[in-house]
Amino acid sequence: MRDFRRVPVFDVVSAAVRDGLAGSEGSCLISKMNGYTRRMRMFSLLFALIALVMLAMFVIYLFRGPVDPLISVGLFVSFLACLAPALLLLKPFESREELRRRREKAREERERRRGSSD
Repeated sequence: MRDFRRVPVFDVVSAAVRDGLAGSEGSCLISKMNGYTRRMRMFSLLFALIALVMLAMFVIYLFRGPVDPLISVGLFVSFLACLAPALLLLKPFESREELRRRREKAREERERRRGSSD
C-alpha cells in the first residue's frame, strides 16, 4: 500500500497516469492523499490563481493607456507576493536522493508482487 502523505502532487499524477487511476485495490490513487496534503495543494493553487489574476491586471494596466509607475510597481509586487507562496508550497517535500530511493523501493515491491502472482 502506498503512502501519499508526503508525496509531491507531480508524483501522484505521474503514478496515476502510469498505473491507471485505479490502483491494485481498485481505489483511486489520488484519493490516497490525506486531507492535509489535499488542503495545502488547494491553498497553493489558490495563491497561483490569485497571482495569475494579478499578472493579468498588471498587463492590462500597461496596455490600457497612461501608466502611473507607483500603481504598476504595486501590481507587479502583488503578483510576486502571491506567486512566491504558491511556488514554495508546490515544491517537493523530499530531497532528490530520498525520492529516488523511494521510487526504487516501490519498483522493487511491484516486481516482487508481479513475481509472486505469476
